[in-house]
Amino acid sequence: LMTWPVDVLAGSWYVGGGIGIAKADDAGQNINDSLGALANLGVTSSFTYDDTASSVSAFGGYKFNEIFALEGDYDYLGRYRVNATFSSGGFSGLATEEDTVGAISASAVFTAPIPGPVTIFGKAGVAEASISETCSATVFTCDSATNTNAGGIFGIGMDIRIHSAAIRIEYDGFTNIGDKVNDYSVGAFSVIKVEGMYIF
Repeated sequence: LMTWPVDVLAGSWYVGGGIGIAKADDAGQNINDSLGALANLGVTSSFTYDDTASSVSAFGGYKFNEIFALEGDYDYLGRYRVNATFSSGGFSGLATEEDTVGAISASAVFTAPIPGPVTIFGKAGVAEASISETCSATVFTCDSATNTNAGGIFGIGMDIRIHSAAIRIEYDGFTNIGDKVNDYSVGAFSVIKVEGMYIF
């Protein structure tokens, strides 16, 4: 590893990408809310659901100086599936929903000016997120839809530089993803990523 001065990357473009594990942080509470609402209507129900999924990311940015950079990211936050059974009176039925989640974001990135190959950074910005929902049911109409809305992104991470490349380990959190009426995975998402980066 090279020990570089803190300003060696000032005025540099960089790109990268990686993989990770994403989590629909509010999925469990959303399912509990649905169970309660159905119980109030006299419907007995049960759910099995995913709240974690594999993720893929790509990013690029420009480092203005040793502290400040602007960065754009795309995060595929995974596919989440819920299966439900319903019964009430003389009827019973099944329903399945699958949510595919992605987000495009723009962030300000602040790096601690520490000499050496390892740097620590934090980021904050805005995200345009979407959930594409497909669903099917045996006893009622279930329409597919895509819901897009704006939210926030915040993160913290570490870059380990090796010549003109780097390994990045990062945690990001997303707020306000999805439609509160239609999507069981709506709400906050978090993702832990391991990425590779090239510095021009």
